[in-house]
Amino acid sequence: GDKRPSSPLPKAESISQEQLDKYKNNKGSDMVKEEPIIRTKANYSLYNSLLQKYVSSTGAVNYFELKKEMKDLEEFISGLSNDPVFEKGSRNEKLAFWINVYNANTLLMVIQNYPLKSIRDIYKGNPWDVKWIQIGSRTYSLNQIENDIIRPEFKEPRIHFVLNCAAKSCPPLYNKVITKDNLESVLESTTKKFITGSENKIGNNKLEISSIFDWYRDDFGVVN
Repeated sequence: GDKRPSSPLPKAESISQEQLDKYKNNKGSDMVKEEPIIRTKANYSLYNSLLQKYVSSTGAVNYFELKKEMKDLEEFISGLSNDPVFEKGSRNEKLAFWINVYNANTLLMVIQNYPLKSIRDIYKGNPWDVKWIQIGSRTYSLNQIENDIIRPEFKEPRIHFVLNCAAKSCPPLYNKVITKDNLESVLESTTKKFITGSENKIGNNKLEISSIFDWYRDDFGVVN
């Protein structure tokens, strides 16, 4: 099980009965406190159900059918808007939260405007700069969530393989809800899947990689 840090005891030879009794009575008072359980307001099981039904294992989204259940997606997003996790959660809870915010709102933006051939067909070709996502007292664009919050705050380059912007150049959408518990395994598996996918051609004498590595070269530590 987990090893909890305990209060330091004096060396054995210097322990008096009085000190021992005091330690027993106060045992745990100096321990590192566990993070409080944050009660989420978002219906993650509902969102997971939508992803399982309308997103394939390869990330293909059935927008036509998903649009019929737009109210369920809106309900999930509404719960995210005033979810205390984004302020009080652990690092992994917060990162999972913002990834879900980004991906769910991208889905909603597409189905609100569906049918369309490309997400670039709306908002004059730049839907990612439209401020419309309410979180707490602020309103964000998709680009702000990615570039002003997720990238600088978490410094986790693998997020570029789970954030789905609904464009062909983006990695496929993961078809399960991301939580603090599966975050690491999802980041690892999606990264490996993307690197070994068709977007990258890695041979003995030739290397062709996705533009993502160039666009976000600072995140990956790419040098000239």
